[in-house]
Amino acid sequence: MSAKHIVESINAVWTAPPEKNELRGYPFSGAESQRMAPVNNPEYALCNTYTASPVMGNGDMAAAVAGDYDNYKIFITKGEMWSDRQDYDIRTIRPITVGGINLFSKNGKTDSKDYGITQNLYKAEIDAKLCLGGGSLKLKSFISAREGNFLITRIENTSSNIADLGVKLWTKPDDPRYPACSGIESSCIWAARETYSGDDGVRFVVRVAMAAGLIGTKITGTDTDHDGMPVMYFSLQPGQHVYLVVSMGGGKDKTDHISEAQDMLIGLDEKKLVKMNVNHNKWWAEYWHLSQLDIGDEMIHKYYYGSLYALGCQCRPGCVATGIDGIFNFSDFMAFGGGFTLNYNFAAPFYGVFTSNRPFLAGAFCETMLDAIPMGKKYARYFLESWSTNMGGMGSPRRGTLQRGVYFPVRLAPWGYDAYNNFLEQKTNSLSMMMPFVWTYYYTHDKDFFIRKALPYCIEVANFWEDFLVKDESGRYNVYDSAAHETQYADDINPALALGGIRRLMKFMIEACTEFEVYQERIVLWKDILENLAPFPVVTSQKTNKPIFALAENNHGDQVSHTNLEGPVFPDGNVGLSSEPELVQRALNTIEIHDNWLQENNTPNIFNCAPRVGYPVEKYFEHFHTLINEYMRDNCILKSNRHGIESAGAIEGIHSLLLQSHEGFINLFPVWFKDRDASFETLRAYGAFLVSSEFKDGSVSYVDIVSEAGLECKVKNPWNSNVSVTDAEGNKVEYKAENGMIMFNTEINGEYKIVKA
Repeated sequence: MSAKHIVESINAVWTAPPEKNELRGYPFSGAESQRMAPVNNPEYALCNTYTASPVMGNGDMAAAVAGDYDNYKIFITKGEMWSDRQDYDIRTIRPITVGGINLFSKNGKTDSKDYGITQNLYKAEIDAKLCLGGGSLKLKSFISAREGNFLITRIENTSSNIADLGVKLWTKPDDPRYPACSGIESSCIWAARETYSGDDGVRFVVRVAMAAGLIGTKITGTDTDHDGMPVMYFSLQPGQHVYLVVSMGGGKDKTDHISEAQDMLIGLDEKKLVKMNVNHNKWWAEYWHLSQLDIGDEMIHKYYYGSLYALGCQCRPGCVATGIDGIFNFSDFMAFGGGFTLNYNFAAPFYGVFTSNRPFLAGAFCETMLDAIPMGKKYARYFLESWSTNMGGMGSPRRGTLQRGVYFPVRLAPWGYDAYNNFLEQKTNSLSMMMPFVWTYYYTHDKDFFIRKALPYCIEVANFWEDFLVKDESGRYNVYDSAAHETQYADDINPALALGGIRRLMKFMIEACTEFEVYQERIVLWKDILENLAPFPVVTSQKTNKPIFALAENNHGDQVSHTNLEGPVFPDGNVGLSSEPELVQRALNTIEIHDNWLQENNTPNIFNCAPRVGYPVEKYFEHFHTLINEYMRDNCILKSNRHGIESAGAIEGIHSLLLQSHEGFINLFPVWFKDRDASFETLRAYGAFLVSSEFKDGSVSYVDIVSEAGLECKVKNPWNSNVSVTDAEGNKVEYKAENGMIMFNTEINGEYKIVKA
């Protein structure tokens, strides 16, 4: 195993070539049918939630392919395309779409129905075959992963007939609040759209333009359609190919967007486009090689790799973060306003990116939350300093005092804005968004990230709860007036969601600040809070007469559709396989009573919680298969009425079947079948360890570990017998065996192998 770590920091830019040409031995590198999702005659991409069409993207530019036999359409948008309008409706900032490009027959409809589209996950390409303009066409499209916002489509005429074709570039023209314009130049056509720019307090304007040109043939004519959108015509001889290139320019507060898009086409030739394709393939090869797994289940593999593909298309450092429906916003009216929902939704897609060895995917998320700190501090002071008088009547013993820290509304927008300042009585939004910062510390031990990003965010969350917690006469810290699940529980006392987040926050701050020697003077208080925080509320289920985790001390869990384990089990990680047996059983009882595996909020919830407390793996697979059968689309993303890309977060549950480390040690195949083979490469564990292992013929075969930070490594002995620990040169490494654990010291970037002696 190579010790090279491609992603060196959360903001890494990948430049190194892949070390392997294919994913050896893993199902993703097998037959074409295993890594490509056939999508025949897809429906239009226009919808107000995550599209069902084949998708591609580079974190900023995004596209989906749709259309019919006579009109091949690629819908295109930009992650930065957010509009500010304060009096539009309650959701004052929202993403809107840009437009697209159509390829069609110049001479009207075709009689052929030879039409098919394939989404190639491994290469991040969309392949198509169709009959247009009298010819049979073979198409390959991709959005450049490395050279900027270029959508490149290679079109080849595979027939013996000349193909006469037209291309229309368009932006959505039907809303005067979002002005659109277009034009025709000698070598390209262009179209542009901008967000609302009225005089009613708009704080920013985004302007985006697209330009389209042909490389490899000449434009034979131009025109405009009934909406005034530009059209260009060309012909393809038998066996000839051409490149249709769409460039995208512009962004927030830019005014040179049209010239920028046009200038991007200058100087392009086939040699440069081929190089773009090579670099694009290298980027995605590197992405897929960061980790792999094989659990012998084709259905779950499809979900797993499809989710990682979707995240790779839309989550990049330096770009606007992905909202509840990703960046595939092909409507001006996305569900929930398309914003960053802080109940849990905004963080949910990133639940599995750390263990999958792709922490950089959470980079834009972290930047969004850092940008929101000034707003959160303002709201904490404005709304909560006089809590008992401004928003009283809910029984809180607090009195008007200085309220430090951050208080976030339920929905954010980019660049430090709120989408609309409704809090739904929740004080826990900052806690729910904390875990990607916390996980970056535990999984990477990156001091620079901790000092520059995790600490500035988490210290403000700590400031808030130091002030907002109420210490009673017995010394117990309590949470009042924080809704466990939105407004209907506004008077909650000690909601489990808050208690779990506070516990994780205090543990994290104590450990990280001790390691990096900052805020030492506050550790005494944090330890006091941790030791004296109210316990998780418990009730007896009215259905089963078993103890379960409740929403809060003053309401019951039976009446809520969501599995209430975010605070106790996941993502906060306070209860796990090594916890007291009664706590583990209580979590299992809670899963049993809710039994809501198909409820759309629960995909990144219950599927991640269950393996953390030892839910039977046979039943787990049954539930996952039911979920996939019910909701899997041909583009390998689970269908959701309103919750979009967050379903990708359940990949963490799959990892937890194979590897758990959040309890302070590496636990291999902790919730796995006794007689089913499985393997994984370079999953990431607490302590900045990259772990590879295999379960074969009923036993663990080996454990390979790369130590990035040089910390002590602690592994639960998977054999309950003597072991051999060696380094990369085969030298024996001294270890201690104690209470079923294998413990040994490591060096930075050291490689180690553990086998049964």
